[in-house]
Amino acid sequence: MITRHQFIYTLLSFFLLSSCATILNRKTIGINVFTNTPARVNLPNSSSNGEVTSSSFEVTRSKKPLILTASNDSVSKTVRVKSINSSAFWLNLSYTPYSLAGFIIDWKNPKRFACPRNIYLDLTKNDSSYIRMIPIPQQFQKYTTILSLIPLKIIDGSNPAVEVTAERKINSSF
Repeated sequence: MITRHQFIYTLLSFFLLSSCATILNRKTIGINVFTNTPARVNLPNSSSNGEVTSSSFEVTRSKKPLILTASNDSVSKTVRVKSINSSAFWLNLSYTPYSLAGFIIDWKNPKRFACPRNIYLDLTKNDSSYIRMIPIPQQFQKYTTILSLIPLKIIDGSNPAVEVTAERKINSSF
């Protein structure tokens, strides 16, 4: 028989533990910025050490767009990276009867926002665009299929197998 106190503690714990973004996300998120030529990458509160092609930063989660500036001797490019709701925020949907409480708790919390972890800036283009993955190098553009073999999977103790995968190119990126 459930007592009144047990019921209240259970109900209170469901409401307090239903805000997934508040519990699971950190205040900051790590991002990696890649450029096609060595450049100095600047954020509002930090910058890269010298001119490099890849930099890692810890940025504070926020609803405001993240403003990145990459520059070298000849060119400067500024992009605005829009924040989106993180997957932990949408995880509140898994607690269907109590998800409304999770959404209400997370709604005003900046931990619910995320931005792409990998940002690639092409400094040869004079626009303010970015892509979320490094493009395929030119020498590999002619191939339409990628085959992968994972030979060490056969010595896996819990699930030995031989794994072969194939990817087919349907547009400019796989």
